[in-house]
Parts: sequence; C-alpha cells; structure tokens
Amino acid sequence: MNAIETVLLRKQYGWFFSREKVHALDGLTLNVPENTIFGFLGPNGAGKTTTIKILLGLVLPTSGETRIFGADSQSQNVRERVGYLPENPRFYPHLTARGFLVFCGKLIHLDPMERAKRADMLLERVDLKDAAEQKIKGFSRGMLQRVGIAQALIGDPDLVILDEPITGLDPMGRRSVKQILVSLRDEGKTIFFSSHVLSDVEKMCDVIGVLNRGRLIDSGYTKEILGEIGADIWAEKVSGDALQKAEAICKSVTLKDGKFCFSLDDMSKQEKLAELVQSGGGKILEVVKNREDLEEFFLRRVQEDEQKRNEGRME
Repeated sequence: MNAIETVLLRKQYGWFFSREKVHALDGLTLNVPENTIFGFLGPNGAGKTTTIKILLGLVLPTSGETRIFGADSQSQNVRERVGYLPENPRFYPHLTARGFLVFCGKLIHLDPMERAKRADMLLERVDLKDAAEQKIKGFSRGMLQRVGIAQALIGDPDLVILDEPITGLDPMGRRSVKQILVSLRDEGKTIFFSSHVLSDVEKMCDVIGVLNRGRLIDSGYTKEILGEIGADIWAEKVSGDALQKAEAICKSVTLKDGKFCFSLDDMSKQEKLAELVQSGGGKILEVVKNREDLEEFFLRRVQEDEQKRNEGRME
C-alpha cells in the first residue's frame, strides 16, 4: 500500500476575476510507498510546502485527490495517523520541553499518565532528556528541531511529514535528526520530508520525487534513479600499442602504485577496453562503477524541464 497518493492535484492562487493566476501545483500525481523515507525535492517555489499543506488539510486544493493509507486525507481517522513538523516551527517559549510535549499530548486527548510517559520517552529518544526542564526560549536551532520532531511523534503516528527538517542545522544537528528519521523508518513508519540538503537526502532516502513549477518531473527508488555514468577500471601490466589505444577511448588514464586506472564515461566501451588490456599483456583487477550523485541528477532534471518549457513557449 502507498502511504500517500495524490491524483492530478492542482492548486491555483489568484483572485476570481484576475487574469494573473499562480499555479502552485499543476496536475501532481504522486505515490509514496509505505515504510520508506521519501525525499520531496524541488527549487524554491516548486510547490513542496503547498503539497504538504493540502495533505494536512491546511490548504484546500483547486482540484484533484489526496489519499493517505488509501483513505481520504481529510478524514479524522487518517489525520490521527499523521505527525507533522512545519519548516519554521514556533513553540511557546515559556514552556519547558517536557511541559510542551505534555501539552501536545493533552491536545490529542491522551490521558495524563500516558502523555507524561510519552513525553519522557520522546525526550530521551531525541536526546533532550537532560534539557527536559529547560525553557524552550533558550534552545538552539538543533534542539528546537528535535523537540519539534518529538511533538510530531507524540501521537505515535504511522506517517511523519516534515518540512525542511535538516535545513540550517550544523553537522551534529543534521546527524542527530537523520538518525532519528532512519530509526523511525526501521520501526515501520513512513517519513515524508522536503529538503534542499541533497547530500543527506541521497544517503538517507529510499525514494525521491523531484518537483518543478508544480509538476512532478521524476520519481523513483534512489538506487535505481541515479544511473551509471561510467566506471573506473583498474588494471596492471598494460604496455605497448595496446596502452595507447586504450588511452584513446578513455576519459582519462592515471598510474598509481604501478596500477592503471582507466576512466570511462561510456559503459559501452568496457568490452573494447578489456580486449585492449588483454592484448597488451595486462590484467583487469577491479571495475568500480560510477553513479550520478543526487545533486547532479537534480540539477540536470530541473534544467531539462526548464528547457522543455521554453521550447514549448517558442512553438
């Protein structure tokens, strides 16, 4: 089952009689598999936050459907299965971390003993046990993000939606938040979050979706979507004319500790290179395939989409 589904989701802003309309979402169809960490990517203004607000019922769509665990995302039973942390959370500064979580538990009608139990458990989980009685007004950005994640978990949700949870954090803060999210996935929960920190998304996310100007331009499992872009082939004892011919079909050739590294940008040349290495008396030791990193993939796909849009305007 998919944890999240949107079907031809549209959101248009602008006055009824206005000629200028802003299409925040333009027919978004999105599927988020259950029990995964899903990275929702896109440039500023792509429609990520609008999508999240529609899923949560904070903004009404112009048209389209949204479902969570197969049911209407606006139903009360579904909402009880969702935890949420906005991009720039604001908490009551006079409350302690523990007091705030107990208050959040009261809002969702947990009984007094249960809300206190969950507050203590979550503070330990997000590494804020020692700061439980400190007032939130003195918290750092990283501590605020962690207490924010704790409040998103107070209802023990099956789906956790986070808007830019790691942006602006220092390396230690990002590492802490990433560890929490991975542990939640390992417990069977689904994590849906937007982010601009692509290096962390690549390492952490099972599935990604790329949004541009309100349209989904690519999505899939991270390992599958980041395709091979060549390989480094290590060999030894290659000499003579074969070495020169091998150099001619490679992007680069380097020599290190008596071993040659032949870098290919086209995997179709691998068989030819192997023949040349063998004919030159050499032996292939290792083939290290290179993959496009997420930043390269993201920039390429957005640029391709922009080019298509520009070409469409010219026709």
